[in-house]
Amino acid sequence: NARKRDGEFWYEDGNIILVACDVEFRIYKGLLAVHSPIFSDMFNLPQPTPTTTPDNTHDPTQPAVVHMTDSPEDLRHILRACMPRPDSRFVSTTTREKPDFHAISAYARLGHKYEIDHLLNQALEYLKDIYTDDFDKWTNIPKAIFNPHAVRDATSAISVVNIARLTGCLSILPAALAVCCTLEERLVDGFLREDGIRDHLDVADVRHCIRGLREIRIASGSATLGAFFPYPKPGPNCTDVKECSRSWSATADGLHKQFPWLITIFPFRTTVFAKPSGVHPICSACIEAVEKQIIEERRKVWRRLPELLGMKVLGWGGGN
Repeated sequence: NARKRDGEFWYEDGNIILVACDVEFRIYKGLLAVHSPIFSDMFNLPQPTPTTTPDNTHDPTQPAVVHMTDSPEDLRHILRACMPRPDSRFVSTTTREKPDFHAISAYARLGHKYEIDHLLNQALEYLKDIYTDDFDKWTNIPKAIFNPHAVRDATSAISVVNIARLTGCLSILPAALAVCCTLEERLVDGFLREDGIRDHLDVADVRHCIRGLREIRIASGSATLGAFFPYPKPGPNCTDVKECSRSWSATADGLHKQFPWLITIFPFRTTVFAKPSGVHPICSACIEAVEKQIIEERRKVWRRLPELLGMKVLGWGGGN
C-alpha cells in the first residue's frame, strides 16, 4: 500500500522518518533518542534514505528511514509523550487525571520494548493504583470502572494481565484476573485495541480464570455466611434489641432466597448488605455492625485471592 504522512507528526525539517505500517512520521531523532537507548542505538546504525542522487548514491540531504514493527496508533502515543505538541497540558486543575487506557497500554508495552523507563514506570504506577493489592483502596474505586457490564473498561483487564506478564509487575495480576473472571464469554472475545489488534489471555491465564471463577464464588458465599452464622447479635448500640434479634434471625433464615448475591463472582464490590423484603426493620447500629463483619470476611477472601486463582504473588495484601 502507498504510504501516507502522519497528520500530527510530520516536520519538514525533521531528520528521520519512522514508518509504522503505511504511515510515515518525520521527526527529530535527537528528541526521541534522549528518551530511549534503544532508539539511540537504532539511529546510529546506517539507514536507507528515500531518494538517491543521479549517480544512484544516497542523498545525504534526505532523512534516513526506519521501518517500525509497531502500529501507528501506539507510536503516536509515544511521540506525544516524548515530543509534546503546543496544545499539550502539563498543569491540571483536577485532582486526578484520567488518561486514555490505550495510551497507558502503549506507554507500558513500548516503554518496555524501547527502554523508555519514565513512560513504563508511570504507566505501571497508574495501573498499580487501579489494580491495587490494597483491599481498602480497591473497595473505594468507583464501581463503574470494574462494572462487569461495562464492556470497554472491564475487557481492558485482559490487556492489563498481559502487561503484568510482559513487565513482570505481578502485583497487579490478581486484581486484573479477578476482573477477567467477571467477563464470562467476553473473555474469549478478548480486548480490542485501537489499532485493531485483539488482546487475548494465554492458556495459563485462562486456566487461572476458570479456577478463579469457581473458587471466588465459593469463597464469596462462605464470606457472607460467615457474617450471619451464628445469627448476628444486636450490637451494644442497638436501639431495639428484641426487634433486631427477630429480624436478624429472619434475615439469616432467608439468605437462601438471595443465592445469586451469595455466590457473586465479584465479592469485593462496595454494596455490602441488602435486607430481604418482608423482614422487620433493623436499626442502623446493627446494620453497621454486620456490614463491618461482612467487610472483614471479604478482607480474608482478598488476602487469599492469588490462592483462589491458583498462583502465588509474594507480599500480596500484606497490609490488609
